[in-house]
Amino acid sequence: SKLNDVVYFNGVQSIGVGTVGIGVSTNYYVGETITQLTIPERSIYLPNHPFVTGQKITLTKPNVANAEFDVSPNNSSSGSFELPFSGQTSTDVFVIKKDENYIGIVTTRAGVANTSDGLFFLGNGVTGIGSGLYNFTTNFEQVIGDVDHVVTTVTTNVAAANTTTHNLEKGDVIKMNVIPNLSVGIGTTTPVSVRYNSEFEKLFINPITFSSSDVETNRLDLINHGFETGDKVLYDGNATGLSTGLYYVYKVSDRRIELGETFIDVTRNPIRTVAITANSGGANQSIAPINPRITVVKNQKLTFGLSSTTLAGFDFKLFYDKELTNEYLSSQDSTNFNVVGVGTIGIGTSPDRPFYGATLSVQTTASSPNKLYYGLSKGGFISTSDKDVINYSEIVFINSIYNGEYNISGVTSETFNISPNDPEFLRYSASDCDKLEYSTKSKNVVGTINEFKIISSGFNYKKLPKFNTVVSANGAGANIKALSDSVGKIQKVRIVDIGYEYASDKTLSPEALVPPVINIDNLDVVN
Repeated sequence: SKLNDVVYFNGVQSIGVGTVGIGVSTNYYVGETITQLTIPERSIYLPNHPFVTGQKITLTKPNVANAEFDVSPNNSSSGSFELPFSGQTSTDVFVIKKDENYIGIVTTRAGVANTSDGLFFLGNGVTGIGSGLYNFTTNFEQVIGDVDHVVTTVTTNVAAANTTTHNLEKGDVIKMNVIPNLSVGIGTTTPVSVRYNSEFEKLFINPITFSSSDVETNRLDLINHGFETGDKVLYDGNATGLSTGLYYVYKVSDRRIELGETFIDVTRNPIRTVAITANSGGANQSIAPINPRITVVKNQKLTFGLSSTTLAGFDFKLFYDKELTNEYLSSQDSTNFNVVGVGTIGIGTSPDRPFYGATLSVQTTASSPNKLYYGLSKGGFISTSDKDVINYSEIVFINSIYNGEYNISGVTSETFNISPNDPEFLRYSASDCDKLEYSTKSKNVVGTINEFKIISSGFNYKKLPKFNTVVSANGAGANIKALSDSVGKIQKVRIVDIGYEYASDKTLSPEALVPPVINIDNLDVVN
């Protein structure tokens, strides 16, 4: 798609009124410059116009009396009509491109067959000096989208640092480092709700409930639904045009979706989606993704809510592999299990204890995989992976969206603004994070050293160098230790005296328990 072109013109100065072979002479004004023009009949003077023969464009008149053009296919008042059509302010017409500066117009596409043709103009619109508010507009297909701009305010808490300002200025570059430690679900602190549909044998998560008021013609109105085009979903309800079953999502916007019966239906051009009757289906309808990919920020504790009675008799587990064969419980750098389950799956909750249902949580550590998989099992048999789903059953651990470099704006003595991409949470406080910090190379700021770069590492060292001190008001006395993979490392070992001489026959290898201190009196015998 592309933006529509809008070309304005003055009818009196631009319309070629006249009979065959006889145009019209007129004055054409550009500011105070006057040009004498002879405009051929059936033609409109539009210097350097963007139009091509056969193109459909919209003619719009100014909102004044008697602004219509009287036109005729045969230069006669018999059969003449008005453009725009009577009672309208605009009408679609078709272009005959006569050259780079002149066009003719007709009301049907068939009329563009002969470029010398076009409607005759019996008048040129608003009388007198005319009006410059006539215009032609192209009719390119317009793609409409939602644009979100996230502005995050960073509060530096300078009072706690016993300073009066962070000293940053507009345009300075800062580098954010956020490592949150919250217990989360998907984009919220509420656990992921896990369900199972026995009729279709599908595991699904976080169902969205809605009523007939959310059912529009051929689409559903679900604010912040979180679906993407191609997602496979389970619909439960009876809206007219739908039935309980499996569909694929076509994302119209962050608020509206349409549903197709196959993946190809919603990904090809043109799409083919299900016809849905508005305001139908009643209350208690729902739609949910089938074992979708789950993205979570590293170090956060991802929690699954397993209290739904639809899970009774199942085990919910995490795995290293997509085939769901190697169960994941813990990583080598953790003294505790990374995966912790609480309660009995499928038991449900009681009204007086709604938050005490079964859960399973996973927390990553440094050696944890960046990707895990989830699934249900019963009697050791895994049956919940729908392989038609792209990236099915994945859990992907990523860095916080806030992490990265930003040019700051909106600077005050204690705050500044950054603009991240769509973040996982709109707000973090210090208590929500193991690390919530920024660093900068700004020359306006003084403070502790975050990192340094060795400009020249040198060569041919006999021993490791030492970094003695930092000459600055802040960060003084830094103790830097150089670590090398080559300098100071043992390259080769040679055993000068192995202690004893043994026979080459390996079946005669002796064994002995040797105390820490030993004296040998007889060097010829070893018992």
